[in-house]
Order: sequence, then structure tokens, then C-alpha cells
Amino acid sequence: MPTPDPEAFWTLVARSGLVDQGSLASLRQAHAAAATGGGTKGIAQWLVNRGTLTAWQAKRLAGGDLGPFLLGDYRLLDRHECEGEGLLFTARHEPSGRTVTLFLLHPKLCKRLDVWTGIVRRMTSAHQAVDPMLSRTWALQQAEGRRFIVCEPVRGEPLAAELERLGPLPPHEAAALAGRIARAVGDLHARDAVHAGLSLDSLLREPPAPGAAHRTGRVRLLQFPLVGDPHRTPPRPPVADDQEIARLGRRASFIAPELMMLDAGCDPRSDVYALGCILHALLTGVPPCWQGEPQATLRQASTVGPARLGPPAVPADLAAIVASMTAHDPEIRYPTAGDAADALAAFCGIPLVNEPPAPEPPVEPVTREPAPREPIPPEPEPDDDESLPILVLRDAASPEPAPAGFDPRGGKRSGPLSPAAAARRRLPRRWWIGAGLAAGLLAVVAAWASGWLGGGSRSGRERAA
Repeated sequence: MPTPDPEAFWTLVARSGLVDQGSLASLRQAHAAAATGGGTKGIAQWLVNRGTLTAWQAKRLAGGDLGPFLLGDYRLLDRHECEGEGLLFTARHEPSGRTVTLFLLHPKLCKRLDVWTGIVRRMTSAHQAVDPMLSRTWALQQAEGRRFIVCEPVRGEPLAAELERLGPLPPHEAAALAGRIARAVGDLHARDAVHAGLSLDSLLREPPAPGAAHRTGRVRLLQFPLVGDPHRTPPRPPVADDQEIARLGRRASFIAPELMMLDAGCDPRSDVYALGCILHALLTGVPPCWQGEPQATLRQASTVGPARLGPPAVPADLAAIVASMTAHDPEIRYPTAGDAADALAAFCGIPLVNEPPAPEPPVEPVTREPAPREPIPPEPEPDDDESLPILVLRDAASPEPAPAGFDPRGGKRSGPLSPAAAARRRLPRRWWIGAGLAAGLLAVVAAWASGWLGGGSRSGRERAA
């Protein structure tokens, strides 16, 4: 699309909704008085310098693209690369002024019952998970006929880049960090969910405090929907063809060999394999089995496997834990990430928990109709297909409060357990979680079949960017 002339550009700015109509005239006068020149691109840069537009918004408008830039209460600020058919944005929740991460789901894929059911299941587990290392998944919402997931914005340096820059960690530090990561993934496993996207790229080191030493910032683990494709059901790595494999890059080093089989889905033992590979990389400084490109790396993992570690660089008992976690045969690995965390805690001689244990309230369903004071905005004229229901989640006590409008008062979440309590309660906890999820999913299917929660959706725009 050709670049619009200055007058057409100002018209696009007015139509975008990004600038209040009452202030548009004064903006134009201020720009004229500044005499910056530069045509359309000069106007766009001037608006960016004033903070009126973000660089991404200005670039799109200068390219003649009208957006949309607004989605319900959210103003889209920037777009990021992501896997699959969704769209990932940094956004601002206008009523509260808080910055969030917003994942826009693909409207046609969400019409498939198996895809929508998978999204609901994983959304429920991600929302209920409370380990503070995990990125927070706040809500599944709908506006203007589009469904999207609102998440905590997590910023930092990927551990892959840190290892390249600073080298490996000492054995006990590596074991302690891997144990805390495993404890966070164990929170998902205890809810009958999987992470399915573990790698060094899914781990970010938050910036350290001013003047603090390297590696003092908190490590955070990105989870659903910020890692992998949330539409993929069941969760599995993108290895369906050569093109998908080529895009993996070094993430190929963390894919369990059994996941290369046709239609294989991720499970707790494949997560344990990836955790073992993360620990291996923390100890050596490089991803295990990496051969310079993904295809050869996957072959190396399925035939030779990660290099065996041992003294003098790695204590023998820690090397045995790594070997168990990365075994080719899934039955040799620890059954869950919680079991791997217990083994690493025993090696370190300290409990590897990310926050003190808290009493666990009873599990309650989270799939329900919205309260009357939080109506779902009406959708456009229905398609022939019936729409699927929206999952309304309420956040009781996130580490940082969710944006206003999320209604944090209506629900309850489970608190973390100590290793001993988790071992005692693992089976009954799973039974209750499974029962709650089963009841919620039955409600979703029934609502979809009977059209209780809406008539249909059709967006005038297939994609937002």
C-alpha cells in the first residue's frame, strides 16, 4: 500500500481512534508551528516523539493501515512474533492504565470444538497455577466479536542469551535453579496440565536491581499462551514438517524423542525431559545435542542422546539426576516435574520452593456465565455456525493485581504446597482438579451444543495486524 500524503495521514490518525477528536486540531496546529517538515513520515515521527503514538502504531498508519488499534478496553501498543495463527500484542488496559500482554486468538480456529475445549482446559490450569515463577494468565475475554487472553507482561533476558554471555552456572546453583523451575512446572502437572514449551527461551531473567551483580534478577517461566501455539490440540511441538522444524532453532534441543512420532502429544514425562535438558544446559553452557541446526539435533537426541555428565565438573549424584530426567525411555524419567524437583531439592539439601506454602482453599468451578455487571459486549451479526462460550475467570490473589475490570473478588485460587504436602496430596488433589475440569468442560460442550451463551461471531477483520 502506498504511503498516504500528509492530509490523508491525518485523516487516518483521526479514524484510528488513537487520538481524541477534541485534541486533533491542536495537534495539527502544534505540528505546523514546529515546522518539522519531512512529509508523512516526519509527522509520524513527531507524534511518536510526543508520545501520542507508539512506533508500531505510527509505522502502520504511515503505511496506510487503519488498524484496528483498539479492542474493547485495550489499546494495542506493539506487536510481537509468536508461534501459530494467533497475534501477540503489548496493550494498555485503558480504565486502569496498566500494561498487559494480549494474545488474540484466531476466530476460525476457535469455532472448532476440539480447539476451543483445549483452550478452555489449558486456560483454566494456567489461571489457577500460583507458583510465582510462572507468568500469570489472567483472563479470557471477548470484545467486538474477537476472543483474546490477557496475561501478565514479563520482560527480561532469555536464559539462552545469558548462558552465551556469562557461561554455565556452578553445579549447586544450576541444580537449585532447575529445581525451582521444576517446582513451577509441577504446579501445572498437579492440575493435570502440561507446559509443552519448555526451553531456555521460555525462561527470562528479569533485570537486576540497579548496582546489583549479574544473575541476581528473578527468573520467570513463560507459560500458556505465551509459549507455543495455544490452538494446537493436544499440546505438541511444531514438528509436523520440515518448515516447522527449521523454525525451531535451538528449541529443538529440548524436544523429547518420543514427540517426533506422528500425532504424539506432550505429557508430564516429556516436560521432565525438557527440564533435564535445561539443567544440562545450565551445567554446560550450551543446549544438549545441538548440532548447528534443528533437524540434525533431533536425530542426535533420538539416537545418541545428551552427553553424559559426571565428575569432576558435575557431582556424580547430580549427573545421575540429569541422566534420569533425559533418558530416552520415558518410563525411566521421573513421572512428574514435582518428583524431579524433590530429587533436586534432596541434592541441594534445601527445600526448593518459590514462596512459603499457604493453606489451600477448596477448588471451585471457574467456567461460568459472567456476572450481570460485567456483560460480554454484543457480537456482530451471527454466522451460520453457533459461537462457542466465553470462559470467565476471576483472579483472587495474583502476585500483582490484575487490571481493573477483571473483578478479582469473585473466585478463589489454590496456594502452593510444600514438597511433603504436595507428595501427600498429589493423588487426591488431581482427583478433585480432574473432577472440576470435567464438570467445566461438560458445561462448555453443553453450552456450545445448545447455543446457551451466544448466537455466533463474525469479525469484519480476520486479523488485527
